[in-house]
Amino acid sequence: MNFQELNIDKKIIKALDELGYTECMPIQENAIPSILEGKDVIGQAETGTGKTAAFGIPLINNSCKNNEYIEHLIVSPTRELAMQIKKELDSLSKYMNTKVGLILGGNSYYEEKKMLKKIPNIIVATPGRLLDHIKSKKIDISHAKSLTLDEADVMLDIGFKEELTEIISNMPEKRQGLLFSATLNNGVMDIAKKLLNDPEEILVSSGLKASESITQYAVIVEEKDKLRILLRYLQINNPKSAIIFGRTKKRVDELSKALSSQGFKARGLHGDLTQNERTNVMESFRSGETHILVATDVAARGIHVNNVEVVYNFDLPQDIEYYVHRIGRTGRANETGISFSFVRPEEVDYLTLIELKTKCKVNLLECPSNNNVKKAKRDYLKNLMIEACEGNVQIGYYDIAQNLIETYGAERSLSAALQLLMPKRSDDTLELSYEPPVYVHLPKRFERKGNKKNNHKNNKGHEVNKNNNHKEHRRGASRFQQKFKKKQKMY
Repeated sequence: MNFQELNIDKKIIKALDELGYTECMPIQENAIPSILEGKDVIGQAETGTGKTAAFGIPLINNSCKNNEYIEHLIVSPTRELAMQIKKELDSLSKYMNTKVGLILGGNSYYEEKKMLKKIPNIIVATPGRLLDHIKSKKIDISHAKSLTLDEADVMLDIGFKEELTEIISNMPEKRQGLLFSATLNNGVMDIAKKLLNDPEEILVSSGLKASESITQYAVIVEEKDKLRILLRYLQINNPKSAIIFGRTKKRVDELSKALSSQGFKARGLHGDLTQNERTNVMESFRSGETHILVATDVAARGIHVNNVEVVYNFDLPQDIEYYVHRIGRTGRANETGISFSFVRPEEVDYLTLIELKTKCKVNLLECPSNNNVKKAKRDYLKNLMIEACEGNVQIGYYDIAQNLIETYGAERSLSAALQLLMPKRSDDTLELSYEPPVYVHLPKRFERKGNKKNNHKNNKGHEVNKNNNHKEHRRGASRFQQKFKKKQKMY
């Protein structure tokens, strides 16, 4: 179905055409007609499937030209996601008179108060700052026609259940309720009962299923070798836009500094940064000034950037759900994507569990060798020189080139120039702090045979073999490698 078949304003169609949107995505095709009719909706869809437009288009369409009250409230779990929603709604309402306001922590209270005095049609907000304005009576949502909760499961994971309940209590009883989430757990359904009245369920995702547009790879690597192997992949692939996920803020800081010291345009993103710092990092990444974003899981569900070429799971997440959301940063909007996961020998069972839970195939690769890196560097330099030769070469350099060729010969002169162009990188002195692996205990039918004696409980409460666990996982990893390496070799 295309957007012109929907009963929406032609001005929105015009904005959609300029954005290059013609065909509805499944969540949009099913949700927009119901929302336009005023029905309550609970929508489950994978990240990156067009949920913002699914609720944004009908809310803009149903907004009044001369509103006296705030009409629609959209609540988002993170600042980054709230800003992204606001940006998309601005694009969709380009030719409408719809006013969209933004309320989030880190912004100026004074500027937000000025914005609220103009009475926007739609408010996009994070829960904490919104409640601040409600308690200080700076915002009136008692006449709002609708409340939309986006990424509801994340809001509950972060701990916003009480805030959401209080926000709902400040809204009129007769209102439209919209709830969108990647997963529908008990907590989400509890909030849905408070928010929604006889909702229409639109389910286009299994929650833990990874997008089929993403090709997933994994490499078995020791903790101490992770950084060295990551640098090899980055030098071979030379991505223009990549996200690397680390498990902790300390890991992100150390890794972003290490990559920057090697000449990569990398910056870190985590919850300890101020709002201005986070905004600056994201604008730099979106514009292409920063090629590599190193982030904690705060970025996995709140950042929407198109054309991310590859995602690296430098550390596997503790929660399999976050694995899906991490790799979902690539392969968005019908594009293809690639993900690489660095799996320690102790984590091979966890990789198996990821495959089982997400119903996806993870292709195992061997670590790229020094020869792979050298070949990639040579190819990079060759292409660089070809582009330069086919471009505008300044005549002022001809006399220098001719003199060098006469003195040293063409081959030696060009080889020296290529040598100077090659980035000088050494990872010998780079070190990262130790991060513990993720342990799991597989069901009996998936257990590997081995010595069951000397078992003990690890810090997660899972049973592991004290004397033989590492050895058994190594053998398991070897079998895992043998299974896939003949089928999948990227380099």
